[in-house]
Amino acid sequence: MFTKLRLKNFKSFRDIEFNLLVNSNKPAPIAVIYGENGSGKSNLISAFSFLKNSLNTISFSGIAGKPIEERKNSNYQLLVAESSVNNYGKPPDNLSLMARKAMMIDTEDNMVLEFQFYLHDKPGVYEMEFDTNNRIVKERLQFLIKDRVGALYEIEQSADGSVTANFSSAFFANSDVRKVFLDGIEQYWGKHTFLAIYTNEALQKNTAYLSKSINNNFIVFHHHISSKMAVWCTGSENMFEFLSRSSEYFWPDGHVNKKDLHRLKAHETALNTFFTRLYSDVKSVHYEYQEKGDVLQYELYFMKMIGDKIRRIPFSEESTGTKKILEIFPLLLECVKGGTILIDEIDTGVHDMLMAFLVEDAVESFKGQFIVTTHNTILMEKLPPEAVFIIDIDSKGDKRIESIRDMYRGSGKKLQKNHNHQTRYESGFYGGAPFLQSVDLQDIADDLSSGEIARQ
Repeated sequence: MFTKLRLKNFKSFRDIEFNLLVNSNKPAPIAVIYGENGSGKSNLISAFSFLKNSLNTISFSGIAGKPIEERKNSNYQLLVAESSVNNYGKPPDNLSLMARKAMMIDTEDNMVLEFQFYLHDKPGVYEMEFDTNNRIVKERLQFLIKDRVGALYEIEQSADGSVTANFSSAFFANSDVRKVFLDGIEQYWGKHTFLAIYTNEALQKNTAYLSKSINNNFIVFHHHISSKMAVWCTGSENMFEFLSRSSEYFWPDGHVNKKDLHRLKAHETALNTFFTRLYSDVKSVHYEYQEKGDVLQYELYFMKMIGDKIRRIPFSEESTGTKKILEIFPLLLECVKGGTILIDEIDTGVHDMLMAFLVEDAVESFKGQFIVTTHNTILMEKLPPEAVFIIDIDSKGDKRIESIRDMYRGSGKKLQKNHNHQTRYESGFYGGAPFLQSVDLQDIADDLSSGEIARQ
């Protein structure tokens, strides 16, 4: 789980720290981020997406650009360990292009992304640095080495273009494995990260072989980012990047092998329990399927009370909000299992009260980390102040993000249990709320008309 994010010259952030530490220096299990439109909430989540996507730039080079149907399995799992398509529009196969899209406009300084984390009760740091030509010039991982925390590896490009790679003596099991990865660095590093080089090797090599050949703590870190972390950014194709290569969840429609019918039925039971408790008019949820040889073609249906009659409704005809909740459903469950989940604009299309209830109810079961952006201020009253974060912008356009708890600690004022954080935020007390000025649309319309008349 993440404890701090530091960004320099990343999108709209010149220099910002997102501190996720709570009591006893443990990572916050939930962080709900607020801020006015354009404050950088989506950009903050996209930094985590950048990390996730950077693992797959080599492995995706063979599937980038293929239609979604060719990348979709019989469930939410995507080929390989596919991460969010998000703002890049296709699976990421070009690290320099990713950096170019993420680099702050008109900057003359390098872009830095630093992720501090806490895994197996030990702290760690992963850092990437890119020059203004969008090439990675530094990558380092600090984490547990045997019984102490230190630099597992650091790779850096000097001014003359030469690359130096330093690994802990405990990183490789033998010289043959070391040579394979050093050759990989010579071939690929600069256009790809070492994490991407390892990901590509992991797809081709036996898992048991790698576990004997590579430092286990590196594998723990890589596994968490690649398989236990999901990032859903605004602008995605509504594909579900999924954790753990799980086979427990299914698309609303698709096909599955007949031998996996029991899994489809288990998912049906879970959806039925979930939706019948959230919606008073939903009486049951089920899959209907047809056999086609060894394959079952299935589709999800809701039985809903409409006009004093229970009617069979294809899920494809359901509302945008209901579809959004189905998309969130597996991510909530993965957070219960210990995954790290990040969702941008979790409230889009969903009623404020329903989303507040859903998150408040789920938080008690989370064993992982849940980081989301939202405009739903009802949640402020449902969560502890250390879980509510606000992005504020100063007169220079620089940004800071703090939890309500840390705001009070920094000001020296006492945080009272009876404080209504929703009201205080909406009144501007915490910053990060829209500064509203009157807009006369009639004047604007008249100006446009005057311009048109003058042209004629």
